[in-house]
Amino acid sequence: MGISVPKLNSVTLHYFENCVGCAACAPSCPYYHVDKHYAPVEKAEFLREILRKKYTLAGKLFGPLTGAKLPKREEEFRKLIEFAYRCADCGHCYVTCPFGIDSGAMVNKLRQVLFGASYGPTLLRQLSALERDKGYIAAARAIWEDFLRDAQAPVGKKGARILLMVSLGDIILTRQAVLDAVSILKKVGEDFSLPEKPLGIFPPVGYTVGDAESLKTVVADIVSYIEGLSPQAVVMINGCYTYPYFRFEATNILKRKFSFKVLHISELLAEYLRQGRLRLKKRSVKAALQDSCQLARRGGVIEEPREVLETCAEVIDVKHSRRM
Repeated sequence: MGISVPKLNSVTLHYFENCVGCAACAPSCPYYHVDKHYAPVEKAEFLREILRKKYTLAGKLFGPLTGAKLPKREEEFRKLIEFAYRCADCGHCYVTCPFGIDSGAMVNKLRQVLFGASYGPTLLRQLSALERDKGYIAAARAIWEDFLRDAQAPVGKKGARILLMVSLGDIILTRQAVLDAVSILKKVGEDFSLPEKPLGIFPPVGYTVGDAESLKTVVADIVSYIEGLSPQAVVMINGCYTYPYFRFEATNILKRKFSFKVLHISELLAEYLRQGRLRLKKRSVKAALQDSCQLARRGGVIEEPREVLETCAEVIDVKHSRRM
C-alpha cells in the first residue's frame, strides 16, 4: 500500500533531526504513566522511521539498518494507530524538551500518514467529513434555533466589533457558558454579533485525525464567513485546539493574513476589567485554576484567566499550572 509522507519545512526538519533520545519529555506525558512505551520520544520515532526512509540517503539504501522503514502490512498500521492516538497533543513534552522539540506535532504528522492510508478512528474520520461537507448544519437546525432564541442577541450583523464564534460543540457541551458570555457582552454594551449558523462541529476536526483536506476546507469556509461580516475581533469560548489553531496556524494554511484578530473570552474579559467596563464582586471562596493545555502552552494565554478569576475569588494554582 502506498502512503503519503509529510513534507518537511524548517520546523519539522528540526523536530526530525535534533532529538537526542534523552527522554526528558517522558514523565511529562500522561500516557507514559500508563505504559512507558507511550513516551513522546517513542511515539515520534515511528514518524522518524518513515521520514528517514523517504528523505535520507542512508535510509533509502540501508532501510531498517538505519532505523528507516515504511509501514506495509496491516499489523504495522494497527500498531501505528495504537501509538498515534495515545497522545493528547497537550504540548507538555514540548515545553519540557531541552531542545524545543514538539513530539505532539510529530504524532499529528503520523496521523496524517495513517489517514492517507485510510486508517484512523472511524468516528473522528466521519466527523471530519461531516464538518467538511457542512452536513451537520441541517441536522442541528433545531438545536441552533433553540440556542438563538435563548441568546436573544444580534445575529449575522456586519461590521460589529466582536463576533462571538460558536460551534456546534460549544452549544452541545458548554451551552450555558456561551449564554453567559452573551449576557456579559450585553451587560457591558458591546457591539457584537453571533453567527447565523454554527461554525463547525469542533473546528477543525480534521486536525485531530490528520485529514489535511478537511482541515483546509473548514478553515477556509469559516474564515471566509467571518471576513464577510468584517468584525474587528473573533472571540472564542473554546480554549481547546480551536483557539491556537485559528490564532496561529490558520494563516499558514491559507497563506495570508486575516482582517480580524482572534481572542479567547478570558482575554476580552480582562480587557473589560482594565477599562472599568466590567466589575466583579469579590467573594470569600477559593478557586483552583487548571490551565487549558492548548490555551496556555500553545496559545500563551496564562495571565488573563487569573486576572479575571482573582477579581472574584482567591486563586490557587494546581500542580502543572501555567505552561508546566
